[in-house]
Formats: sequence, C-alpha cells, structure tokens
Amino acid sequence: MGESVFDVAVIGGGVVGCAVLRELARYRLRLLLLEKEADVAEGVSKANSGVIHAGFNVPPGTLKARTNFAGLKLIYRLAEELGVPHRKTGKLVVALDRLDFPRLDELKEQGDRNGTPGLTIVDADAIRAIEPGVRGLRALHSPETGIVSPYELTISLAESARRNGAAIALEAAVTSVAVRGGVFVLSTPKGEFTARWVVNAAGLFAEDVASLAGIPAPRIRPFRGEYLVSDKEAGSILRMPVYPVPPRDDSFLGVHLTPTMEGNILLGPSSEPVGDRRDTASTAPVAARLKAEACALVPDLTRFPFIHAYAGVRPKLADFVIEESPALPRWIDLFGIESPGLTAAPAIAEVVAGMIGAKEELELRKDFEPGLSGPGRLAGADDSGRARRVAGDRAWGEMICRCEHVTRAEVIAALRSPLAPRTFDSIKRRTRCGMGRCQGGFCTPRLVEIFEAEGLSPEQMTKRGTGSGLFYGHAKSPHKSPLAPLLERRVGGDLSGGLVRDTGGVERHDVVVIGGGPAGLAAAIGARRAGASDVVVIERDRTVGGILNQCIHDGFGLFLYKETISGPEYAERLAEDAVREGVRFRTETMVLDLSPDRRLRVNSPDGYRVFEAGAVVLAMGCRERTREMIGIPGTRPAGVFTAGAAQNLVNLHNVRIGNDIVILGSGDVGLIMARRLVFEKMRVRGVFEILPWPSGLVRNVRQCLMDFAIPLELGATVIEVRGRDRVSSVIVARVDGSLRPVAGTEREIPCDTLLLSVGLIPENELSKRAGIALSPLTGGAEVDETLMTSVPGIFSCGNVLQIHDVADWASFEGLAAGGAAAEFAAGRLKAGAQVRAIPGENVRYALPQSVRAGAACFEISFRVAAPRRDCWIEVRGLTTGKSLFRKRVPRLVPSELQKIAVAGPAAEDMEVSCHD
Repeated sequence: MGESVFDVAVIGGGVVGCAVLRELARYRLRLLLLEKEADVAEGVSKANSGVIHAGFNVPPGTLKARTNFAGLKLIYRLAEELGVPHRKTGKLVVALDRLDFPRLDELKEQGDRNGTPGLTIVDADAIRAIEPGVRGLRALHSPETGIVSPYELTISLAESARRNGAAIALEAAVTSVAVRGGVFVLSTPKGEFTARWVVNAAGLFAEDVASLAGIPAPRIRPFRGEYLVSDKEAGSILRMPVYPVPPRDDSFLGVHLTPTMEGNILLGPSSEPVGDRRDTASTAPVAARLKAEACALVPDLTRFPFIHAYAGVRPKLADFVIEESPALPRWIDLFGIESPGLTAAPAIAEVVAGMIGAKEELELRKDFEPGLSGPGRLAGADDSGRARRVAGDRAWGEMICRCEHVTRAEVIAALRSPLAPRTFDSIKRRTRCGMGRCQGGFCTPRLVEIFEAEGLSPEQMTKRGTGSGLFYGHAKSPHKSPLAPLLERRVGGDLSGGLVRDTGGVERHDVVVIGGGPAGLAAAIGARRAGASDVVVIERDRTVGGILNQCIHDGFGLFLYKETISGPEYAERLAEDAVREGVRFRTETMVLDLSPDRRLRVNSPDGYRVFEAGAVVLAMGCRERTREMIGIPGTRPAGVFTAGAAQNLVNLHNVRIGNDIVILGSGDVGLIMARRLVFEKMRVRGVFEILPWPSGLVRNVRQCLMDFAIPLELGATVIEVRGRDRVSSVIVARVDGSLRPVAGTEREIPCDTLLLSVGLIPENELSKRAGIALSPLTGGAEVDETLMTSVPGIFSCGNVLQIHDVADWASFEGLAAGGAAAEFAAGRLKAGAQVRAIPGENVRYALPQSVRAGAACFEISFRVAAPRRDCWIEVRGLTTGKSLFRKRVPRLVPSELQKIAVAGPAAEDMEVSCHD
C-alpha cells in the first residue's frame, strides 16, 4: 500500500473530529477525515447552543471536567486564530425561588474545585445591573463563559487542516473495517482507505463504527434537544447566556437562553431520550414549554417572534471516554462526547495527539499555518470596508440575501471552496443565506440562479446531500421564461436613460423612494407630478416591478388603467409612466441603513455610498410568514416552500418544485399557485385554511380552486411535517373555535411538497432603524392622513404600510405618499396637532392612525375582523358621537381591504366600526 497509506484517519467531521484533524496537522503526518454526511458539522455539532462553558456544571474529577477546564484555556485563542466569530459574554445561572439558593452554592463550590475562574454569587440588584431584563432573586455569575458559532468553528477547523495538507472525504461513511498488513482498511462508498492509526470520532454513531472493528463499546443513550430561534431584534434584551438553576440529577436542566453571535436568542435545548439517533423532529409541547420557561426568566421575550426551530440528538454517557482499544492497538475511540464537548474539543484533540505521540515520535511542521485568511462578510464590515470590497469586485455589491446582507461574492466564494459541498445547507452555514427572517423566501430563487450558473441543474440541487433534492428538474416547458423579453427590454432599453450612474461621494436627492414595486413606482410618479425635480427609485432587484414580475396571471390594472393586464405588463406600464415623468432609477441597489435625518447607506455593484434626501418614501413591500412563525413542528426536510418563493421559482426559473403538493393557507398567492401548479402538471392534494373563511379574494377561490376542482378545507391546519430528507407526508387536523387542533381528527396526507400561504408581514426593518413607530395591528408604520410616519419627512405606502389584496390600491396609495413627500421636501407640508382614528366594533385596524386636526377630507383604510352581511360602516367622533361617515353595505369580508373617503373637518378622536 506504500504511499497510499495515511498515518491517521479520523472518522467523523464534527467539532471534535475536525479539532483532532487540525491538531494533528501541526505534525508531519498524512491525514484523512472520513465523514458520512455531505458536509462537516452535519450532526451533533451544528445543533448545539454554541456556549463556551466555564466548567462549573460538570462533576469534579471527571474527564469532562478536566477537558472542559483545559479547553477553556485554548478555545478563545483558537477561535481568534481561525477568525471564527466569538465573544466572552459571561453567564448567569438564576434562582427564581429561595429554595434554589443552596444549589447555587453547590454549583459555585463545584466550579471552584474544577478551577473555573471568577465565579461569584450575586443578588437581585446585581442581576438587574448585569442583565436588566432578567428576573431572579439570586444568581451565579460566570465571567469566563462565552459564545461561538459552532458550525463555523467546525468548518474552520476542517478548512485549516485541509490547508495544512489533510485530505477530507465527504459522503464517505465507513461500512467495514479490516486489518491487513498491520494497517486498517476502511471501506466507504468513496473507495477503500488505509491508515496506520484510526480515531473514531463518529459521535452518535461511534458505537457502530467501533463494532465494525469488533471493539466493544459502552451503550450510548441518544437524547434529543429542541431549540427555538428568536428574531434578531431580541438580541437587544440579552447579552449573555442565562440559565435556570439545574437539578442535582441528570434530568432536563431547564430552558437555556443563549444569544448568538448574529443577535438571535436560542431557547433550549430540551432533553429527552429517543430511540432513533436520527430523530431530530421538533414537537409542539416542547416548543410551548421552552417559550413559557424562557419568558419566566426574561419577560420581555414575549415581544419578539421566533423565526426558526430545530433539534439535535447528542450521545449521553456518564463521562467522556477517550481510549485506545486494548484489543486493537492504534485504534482510538471517543465515546459520549456531548456538552461541554464544544469547549473541550481543542483539549480532547491535544489528548489524542498525546496518545499517538506516546507511541511514536511526532515531528512538528515548520510550515504549519494556524490562521485562515479571507475578506470576511459584508455585514460585519464598516463603511470603508464595504466600499473597498465593492470597488474591487462588483459582485460584492449584488445582494443575494436581504435579511442577512449576503452578497453574490460571498456565495460564489463558498460554492467554489474546495471543502464546501454544493448543497443549500452548506452555503447557508458558510454565508447565512436563508438564516434570516424570511428563512430563504427571498434568497432561494437567487441561489438557484447562481447554482445553475455554476453548472448544477435543478434536479442536482439538494438541501443537504443525497436524497434531499429540492426540485424535480425543470417544469414542462424547458425554455426561457416568457417574461425574459419584457425584463431585458425594461432594464437595457426603455429605462436606461433614467438610470442614476455612479457619482461618488454623497448623493443628494429631493425624494428617494425605497422599493420599485407597484407602490414605489407610483410614489415616484406622484412625487414628480407634485413638483419634485429630482426623484430616485432604489430597487434591490435587477429591474423594477417587484413581485409583479412573477405574477404572470391577469387581474392587474383594472382600477388604475381601466383594463385587466398581467403583473409584468402592469409593472411595465408603471415604469414607462415613471420614465415619462422623469423619474430615475437605481436597480440592483440595496438600502442597508436609514437614519431619522433621511441619510441612507446603500450598496450596489456601482459602489457603496450614502444618499441624503429631502423626503423618503418607504415602499419595500412585504415578506411571507414562515413555518416557524406559525409553529408547525416535525422534521425539516427539503420540500417546504412559501407560496411567493414557489411562484418565483416556477414562473421565473421554470423549476418543478414537486409532484404531490399540499397547500396550507388560502392567501391569494397560494390560491393562484394552486392553479399554476395544476397547469404545470403537478398534483395539488388540497388547500387547508385554519380560519372558518378563506383568506384570499372570493374571485380567486372561485377561479383558482373551484374551477379546477381543487379541494379547499376550512377550519383545518397542518400540525406536523414528516420526512427525513424530503417531505413524505403532512399531518392535518381540524381546529376548534380557538384555532387549536382537535384531538382525534388527525389524518396523514402523503405528499412531497408543502406550500405555505399563511400571511404577509410588512418589510419594516429599515423603518425600525429609522426609529419609526410601528402599529402592532398592521405591522406597518403608524401614519397620518398624508402617509407621513412618526419621523418627519419619511412616508410609507403599499405593502410595507399595510397588506393590500389588489396591487392597484397599493399604487393609488403610492401616488398619495409620493405627492406628500414632494410637498414636504419643498417645505410646504408642516406637522400639526392630530386626532386619532381607532378601530371599533368588528374592525381589525384603521389607517391612518391619526389625522391632522382640521383636515377637510381624508381617506381611511380598514379591514373587518370577521365576515358581515347587510351592515353599516361608520366613522364617528368619540366625544360627541357625531357621524362623519355612514354607509350601508351588503357584504364585508376580512380578505378585502376597504377604503372610504371621509369629509372633515377632523376635530376629535374618531372610531371606525362595522355594525348591524
């Protein structure tokens, strides 16, 4: 076997296996890593809290305690060398009851015996000083605890080892072990590999690997831990991990709250034994428990949504086991490496290197390179760093993930990395595409485009490797999208004269409109018509039009243009109107920040710079609610899409997203997609709506479902997703009057795809950055009758203000906002005393939320909370009871936005109601 023999083969690409590989790469050894999954960090290592443990919660004298203590001294320096995001945060273990005080003392004593530095017991006042949002009577404070990105640490360890000469084979599960000629022969799907030493770091499957070699192993107990991930905004209320006082036994330690390096907060893990080591399904009861216990510790957490859930399974033993097999020399087993295995990993690696070094001389490499170099992420750079990146490579200016601010350059670098497999999950862990609020709804179609440009066809694209295919190839017509000529002409022809070119420095404009969809284009037109001489539309996509470009059905323009046309045609009409009015455009441009003084930081292939505006109109549109926002438990396989993302993939990228499809939610996009999928010869098994009435327009229920015999079931929802690699089925149940699943009504529906059409959320992250007050009822800005927000000079319209069911209404709203913005920029619109407009009987919300006192005429938009027939719409003064508007209507439904014109003058607070 000669030169083909490796000195050491490490089995398992988790954080411990990769740490061992990287430590051994310091020596002149031929090294190999064998990992059964399509990427490193696919098992236990990706599904943990990322806490750097200080070592007070492990029994003194154990191997866990010794390696934890040693690892704590190594891991911060290691993360620094590798450029892995990490932070020393400190930690609080909080007692909510006086009965827990003795346990705190025990933990401190145990930590002192383990050598944990700096432990102190603090009182309630000190808790509030350290973490103002945390409740508690007393706490153990650990200043040396920290956080690190566990999957980034694992990936960086592997990459460092590879750069120092180690070989890495992925999707190379060890299927048999033999000893021939004094070396180990390891059979895998990638071929046979031979090695003089083997380190079994297979985690949950270390027992199986040992058995292949005929080595008896301790029985590893798999325990599942579930997590919830908060929105990044929650990061403002918690800076360090906060744990409850744990019990003395080895049971569930209580919900942990752990901030991540990106600003999210993790709740979890839970701890329960499972029979299947691959059982990483999340469950509704555990999610409810995590939320309840977390909010008891940090009450403010109730204000924030959760954007993701996941589960991991860890191998549990009484203590770590690191041993060379007595029966099989040069075979080293690592058993039961669970928490604090992440912290202990560099120390475990040194132990393994020491075991090998005790039997043979190891020669240090003089050319060992400890660090990793790279440009880093755009999101983490300052202004000058961003400007330098874009100046050097235009791909740094093209935003692929709007939630996490990931650029094309970062995705391409990850795709072309020698270590990274070409899976969506591998790109997710290396760039954060798909980890943000929309959970891939925006960036998935863009990633598909990049993957295709890099040589992968849709049927070759997977979530995490073999078996987890995302698509079933192209749709029935393998040709360019029929929209392509329109889009090409719009970008390269009609609008080219209106494009703003790179001017350098700070750009100043009368009115800047953020978003080039139906509301934004109309706002720009409205601003020009009201006299603004310099109006610019900033659009993050390659062309203006927004979601209209993927809406190839008709039904647009009936109110604005007095005829019904398709979405792309409607966008083209608006864009041509804007060009005629003299509006200019900045496409492929992303606004990263907006300040209250109307300064915008923008990034585009033309450069990174600052805009200043006399007035700003927000027209960023909306995003879709995701699976985690409505709390559907189960596994996380490929085949779950939001309806809007599916519409983009099918209509613009010609991708076949599934064969047998279930649609949850009867929103308009979901209804329209049901019909579209049938057109493309995909089977729609049914549409399920949790409410007792449809969420979409009546005409769409009739035209998209009834006309095609697609079943619609009201008062039912999906309560579980099943399938390990690809969706295999969903569990549907009826719901009661409180929208809770009814036990005994569950039924399983086989399918390979789940489409979610469960509501839209205004895309108001920029609004929050500008300090704009948002309405808890609409999710959009609070505005007056001119559509000006609480920040003077910033206006809002379209779906970022309130969700519209008809694009024409969003355009009319944009015309009004743009006109008012021009008036403000010219100094003709002044703030004044205001009166409130509040929702009354059967009205979910009323907009505007305030009206300037004395306004002679204004428009009110509202939605009803439940369907009504033969009823009155009324606007009346709250003090005098004077009716300002009263009209009898035959029917009102929640899915249809209502707009009424009210003749003033507005002199007192008003109530908008719908009554018999």
